[in-house]
Amino acid sequence: MHRESSKIYRTFALIYLNATYPQNNARTTTLKRLGCLPGQYYVNGNCEYCEAGTYSPGSDDSVCYNCPNLQYSLGSASQCKQCDLSCLSCNPKNGLCTSCQPGKGFYATSSKCSSCQPGYYSQGGTGGYKMCAEGYYTSSYGSSECFKCNSLCVTCFNTADVCKVCIGGYYLSNSQCLECPAGTYSENGVCETCPTLTYSTGGDSYCSQCSSTCKSSCSNTNGNCNDCISGYVLNNGKCKICPAGTCTDSKQQYCSSCSAGTYSQSGASFCITCQTNYWSTTTSSSCTKCDSSCKTCNNENGKCTSCYSGYNFVSTSGQCLACDAGYYSKGGQNSCSQCEEGTYSSHSGSSTCTNCDSLCKTCSKTTGQCLTCYSGYIVSGGNCVACSAGTCSSNNKCVTCPLLTYSTGGKSVCTNCDTSCKSCDNTNGNCLSCYDGMAKNGKTCVECAKGYYSQNYQCLQCQTGTFSSSTNTSSCMECSDRTFSNITGSISCTPCNGICKSPCEKKTGNCVDCLPGYILNNGKCSICLAGTYTNLKQSYCLTCLAGTYSLNGASSCDQCPTNYWSSSGNSMCFKCVSSCLTCDKTNGKCTSCYYGNALSSNGNCNLCPIGTSLSNGKCTSCSEGTYQDKTGQLVCKPCDSICQTCSKTTGNCITCVAGHELINSVCTSCEEGKYSLGGNSVCVNCPSECQTCIKESGTCSSCKNGLKRVGDECVSCSDTGKCLSCDSNIIESARKCSSCEEDNYLYEGSCYLCTEINTKCIRCSRTTKSCYECSGSYISTGDSCALCAEGIVKSGTVSCVNCYEKIPNCKTCDYNNGTIHCTLCFAPYILNDNKLSCIDANNNSYHYNSTTNNGSPNQVGCIKQVDKTCILCNESLIIEKGECYYIKGNCTQKSTVTCD
Repeated sequence: MHRESSKIYRTFALIYLNATYPQNNARTTTLKRLGCLPGQYYVNGNCEYCEAGTYSPGSDDSVCYNCPNLQYSLGSASQCKQCDLSCLSCNPKNGLCTSCQPGKGFYATSSKCSSCQPGYYSQGGTGGYKMCAEGYYTSSYGSSECFKCNSLCVTCFNTADVCKVCIGGYYLSNSQCLECPAGTYSENGVCETCPTLTYSTGGDSYCSQCSSTCKSSCSNTNGNCNDCISGYVLNNGKCKICPAGTCTDSKQQYCSSCSAGTYSQSGASFCITCQTNYWSTTTSSSCTKCDSSCKTCNNENGKCTSCYSGYNFVSTSGQCLACDAGYYSKGGQNSCSQCEEGTYSSHSGSSTCTNCDSLCKTCSKTTGQCLTCYSGYIVSGGNCVACSAGTCSSNNKCVTCPLLTYSTGGKSVCTNCDTSCKSCDNTNGNCLSCYDGMAKNGKTCVECAKGYYSQNYQCLQCQTGTFSSSTNTSSCMECSDRTFSNITGSISCTPCNGICKSPCEKKTGNCVDCLPGYILNNGKCSICLAGTYTNLKQSYCLTCLAGTYSLNGASSCDQCPTNYWSSSGNSMCFKCVSSCLTCDKTNGKCTSCYYGNALSSNGNCNLCPIGTSLSNGKCTSCSEGTYQDKTGQLVCKPCDSICQTCSKTTGNCITCVAGHELINSVCTSCEEGKYSLGGNSVCVNCPSECQTCIKESGTCSSCKNGLKRVGDECVSCSDTGKCLSCDSNIIESARKCSSCEEDNYLYEGSCYLCTEINTKCIRCSRTTKSCYECSGSYISTGDSCALCAEGIVKSGTVSCVNCYEKIPNCKTCDYNNGTIHCTLCFAPYILNDNKLSCIDANNNSYHYNSTTNNGSPNQVGCIKQVDKTCILCNESLIIEKGECYYIKGNCTQKSTVTCD
């Protein structure tokens, strides 16, 4: 019923009319409420339907009541319905479970609570099924918890004692876990023999390592060694280490003592001989170093067998005794020798004797003290000491040197002083006094050099104004007139400067007065520089006037010659500029000009610039078609004949006549095969049909191969074009084509495309109507193209071969751009992704589908399938009528999914 009409009906059901007549007989009308239908409630004068999840028994109820727990209504209900018993809670509006009872859960996306299968459990609530953890099981549907397997089981089935997988060290037999025997182990339920040098005592998941002292093998049931490594002996299955000082015998049955002269550490397989200068007794764990005096010793008792240098060997006792002072012995000697003369040894045990002091002539062999000395020395306190300076030795005494002799010490005789000395020092020979005219100089007296004179045995320099020109002089000479010496120690005097007018001063060389052209300044004559001259009193230099000049040392200035000029104070006159015919001597400005130059208002003669010529004393621009590239020219030159126009300043072409182009301002003739119309045009290629053309117009003068000239045009010798070469008819316009371009053939003097023979023809003869090669899967038949039949494919240009010859197991194929692709394979083969090979569809989890001629996935659980029929299922499935089924628990109904 429509909502509005239903409302009207409900309103109508709420009221009825009741007419009564009161005591005054007046007629009245009253309205009474009758109540709402079940599933409705009263509100604002209307009956409304209860919403889902609520109910109303009807009558005068003004509200709808919520459904009790685990009940629901879909709306307009007079009472609520019971939710499914599997629900722990449900939606009151639709009855769907929102949580499940223990042992039940939601399966996949279903909102229905289903019982858990064996091996699964659910604690209820909103979760789904959960698989039992490893080592736990459930044996019935609807379990809310899992039970622990037997302690020997890793996993079990239905009951705690029916094992599927055993813990390490056990193996599975009739669903029971049995202990692996001694000598074996298991990790995955299979007992395996322990490897070499390992063992187990039974029920082990791994084998223990035998003792590291076992050599090659041991018992795999208890770990006892069968043999031992070096240095150990076998004792009741155990390897016992040999102690220090012993070693194993050759059969490793017992430990033998090391002999004297050898030693060993614990666990040794042999005894080691003591190294040189070490010894040992029997059963030693180390060797002892021999006495330090022994060079070599017996390694069994430590007695010396030879001695080091400085020792005497006593063979009866095996001892080495040190040599006494004054004696020595070298290595290898058995006795001590006395030191030779001039040598000594001051302590016992010497291997060599030391030389006496170099000053001793003889010394004591036991102390080294001097007994006698060499000349110039005397013995004092056992040492030889030198005689002091000024003395010499005589009979072991030091005596003073005679007059005019000396000694520096340590001498047996005194040396004569130099004959130039008048007296000398007896300790070093230096002169104390000299003869007249001589000066002291260490051990000699010398003459004074030039420029010096002698006084009190010294050489002194000559003073300024004097000189000495010879040696051994006692006084200096005065300089003569017009000479001077202004330094001490002069050997001659210097002439006065030539510019001095009178004689100069003898001690300084300063002038008293000067020659003309010079001025006197602090005793020096200074030259008047160029551009100046001296005044009458020669006290200063005057500047030359403009138009005159002077050189250095001038007493007057000279006038500049004609066409030369100078400014004031100049040392030379300058030539007027070359453009001046005449100029002003004081400033160099032009007063008249040479021919070709014009005089400006500022006195310059200017050449006419490039691009102009001189006319009536003025520079005039060159006219059109002429130019001038030099300055100061009288006339302009004509442009080059190949220039249409040219630059007035350089003559370079700006535009060119026809048949030429402008390159770097030069008009260059067009090369063969190009033309230009002149002006700003460049040379361009002749029209494509021309072999050559006229340079000035571009008109063809000869045509390319395959073309002929008709009038001013080149046209093809073939009416259809594509001609490569023409025949040699002397009448050019009547020539026909003799050879066509690539991909065209010749027929009656014209060229036609290869595709006109056949649309698939891509290469044909240029001279006959014959096809050589066809496109795609087509082959040439000579005069046309043909398609290979089904199952065969193009091979080369003229033959077909079977598809399976190119691609094994291929039934049909096609040819594209030189590559053959298979389109269909023989059953049960199917195409691979790139269609270049056929692969067997019956592999892995696929089978050949004869309907689609392709590979399809096997049905669930099937290992091998032929078309729609499975012929081999997984181990946990059974096969029936070509399909695989599960058998779960106590289910008798077969299903391809699970048992309910």
